Amino acid sequence: MRKCLWTLLLLVACDGASGPREATSSLESVPSEPVADVDELAAIGISVNSYATCEALESAQLAEAWDVAAREVLEAMNVACVLPPDGLMADQAEETLGEQPVAIETEGDVFTLYQRMTAESLDGLPPGVRAGLPEGAPYSCCTFQKLDMADLANGEVWGVRLRVQGLDEAMIQQFAIGMPGELADYRGPSAPPRVEPVSEIEGTVSEHELFSPQLGETRRISVYRPPGAPGQFPLIMLADGNDIRRTAGIVERLVRLGEIRPAILVGLASGQTGIVEDRQELGNSSDIRTLDYIPAAYLQDPASQTRFSDHLDFVADTVLPWARRELGLADDRTSTIVTGQSNGGVFALHAGLQRADVFGMAWPMSIGLGSLEDIRRDGRDLVIPENRFGMKFRISAGLYEFSFVLGSRRSVSILREAGYDVDEKWYAAGHSADQWEARLIDNLKAEFPAK
Repeated sequence: MRKCLWTLLLLVACDGASGPREATSSLESVPSEPVADVDELAAIGISVNSYATCEALESAQLAEAWDVAAREVLEAMNVACVLPPDGLMADQAEETLGEQPVAIETEGDVFTLYQRMTAESLDGLPPGVRAGLPEGAPYSCCTFQKLDMADLANGEVWGVRLRVQGLDEAMIQQFAIGMPGELADYRGPSAPPRVEPVSEIEGTVSEHELFSPQLGETRRISVYRPPGAPGQFPLIMLADGNDIRRTAGIVERLVRLGEIRPAILVGLASGQTGIVEDRQELGNSSDIRTLDYIPAAYLQDPASQTRFSDHLDFVADTVLPWARRELGLADDRTSTIVTGQSNGGVFALHAGLQRADVFGMAWPMSIGLGSLEDIRRDGRDLVIPENRFGMKFRISAGLYEFSFVLGSRRSVSILREAGYDVDEKWYAAGHSADQWEARLIDNLKAEFPAK
């Protein structure tokens, strides 16, 4: 069973409890007077950055004066909430886990997760994750993150139970960070069919280094070419394209099944990995990725003031013309797509808006910080360019990644108000690769079916 793609944007725990403990309600008390906004929700323990208890959500929904944004948050978060740990037993957990570090049980709309933990597994956590964890608690990734798990066996076995809507259609992947072993992979009977990549691609993947005059550095680029004679194929620009072989294998599988046309992939390696020179003065690899993918208006870092626009110009004015020359492609924006997920989805969103002169479609997935609503909420002017070029967006997110699905939905609404053609899709999934691959497959079938 394949490993889950490491999620670059982890939702880390932030409470300060110490030692093994039982999961507790996130609601101390509901104010007797109605409250209005999202900040007041946070004050009673309900935040899109974690999973609230079902009790907290049910109590909050009794209030009558929440504003529209708060109601949207409550509706989104009600899709997955934490149930009391009553009935979670160490013996049942051990039997379900067997030799594995993590295991899943489902019954009706109840989802139960068991997880092992050792001191060594905590020591192996990245610093940014470890800093946000209560002492002694495990961290589970990746569909559900920042779960308040109950200690079932002296800090060695933990469990949590959630009420989850849409389990029949769900794609859920969990693994125990820092623990060896396979991930737990649940796929509901009505979930999108899994498409495995071909075992060996017939096309070619080549690695390149391309100097960016805009950024003053040399960037790493990967290119997948379909097998056979050169032709006029769609070109898909992939943010976070550090390794495009799996995506290339999925594309070839769909081509062999007669479901899509062949396509060219251009992978933009991200972070320090994507740069030949050492750019540590910009921060760590994640910091660099953020600067490249999120517009300066959303960031406080002085280094961000021109970095996003310079990187976008590099992709649009250097990488794209170079790729067309190398591959013998016509200058056809209608078959040129930019896509990505999480921060990469933010990049795809703004690339579609700002450079519709070169991209015909944008496929943003799981839009996080940098959604169009973020500017409007902060009181800044939100200017959406007129859709002069007929740009088309295909936007998606997982129902179990609250902040991302909210940012994505609000971006859909704003784009439609501005006259853009937007297709939307919301998966019973979290912030993980299974739903991103499902959406890529949907997009390819919809836009480039086999002739």
